[in-house]
Amino acid sequence: YVDRTTGEVIPVEVLVTCLGYSQLIYVECLRDQKGERFVAGCENALQYFGGSPKALVPDNLKSAVTEASKYEPAINEMYREFANHYGMVVYPARSRKPQDKSLVEKAVSIVYNQIYAVLRNRVFYSLEEINQALWDLLDQVNTKNFQGQPVRRRALVELEERHLLSPLSHESFEIRESVRVTVMKNSHVLLGKDKHYYSVPFAYIRKKVKIMYTESSVEVYYKYNRIALHKRSTKPYNYTTLKEHLASTHKFVTEWTPQRFINWAASIDECVREF
Repeated sequence: YVDRTTGEVIPVEVLVTCLGYSQLIYVECLRDQKGERFVAGCENALQYFGGSPKALVPDNLKSAVTEASKYEPAINEMYREFANHYGMVVYPARSRKPQDKSLVEKAVSIVYNQIYAVLRNRVFYSLEEINQALWDLLDQVNTKNFQGQPVRRRALVELEERHLLSPLSHESFEIRESVRVTVMKNSHVLLGKDKHYYSVPFAYIRKKVKIMYTESSVEVYYKYNRIALHKRSTKPYNYTTLKEHLASTHKFVTEWTPQRFINWAASIDECVREF
């Protein structure tokens, strides 16, 4: 699309997905194929399909597969959590084996011929504008009869595939990011993205831990056990502390509030309090 203010031409990525039996297609333009946007696009596909299948067969992009392998591919952590949230397993296509995902390869061809070709001479000025144009044409593709057959993708879903899809969770998948850090001597960890500190039990001082965070919460794990849970704060250089996490000496320091010192001064004399 073209940026209205600068005239810059901004390329976008196109996500193409389809169901395994009815071959119902879902297409969406994404700003890039990084983890967060890729997962969000896949979740939008599930919403469009109206349910989740038992398995996902992604290509070997980094947002889905961190290490390709014929036998034991390493699944991207965010993508695996997304699949777990909706009760799906991930079976990545083998590298250079397009037959493993032949249906979606066919869907890509359909998108080129029946959507790209129609839009090739249009100029768009936002990602939302492109997607609206894609979805208008996509509805036509999914309600058109298969070549030589009196059946449509959308009808086939309702007739023979709907009962095989699992109902979607009422709670949308919340994207979680992770980072590994060392617990500091004051029994806190630093979430570098926000420059905010969170407490953990003092027994884990100097231990390597994993912080998992979403838009609303921060969890700290040590060897797969959750040791702390906090509401996320984006205030830089501030502390979120639970007193029970601290050693006795640190608890004493946390009570050093301005009001405590003022009250202490007042117990000596009024002029000390004023000072």
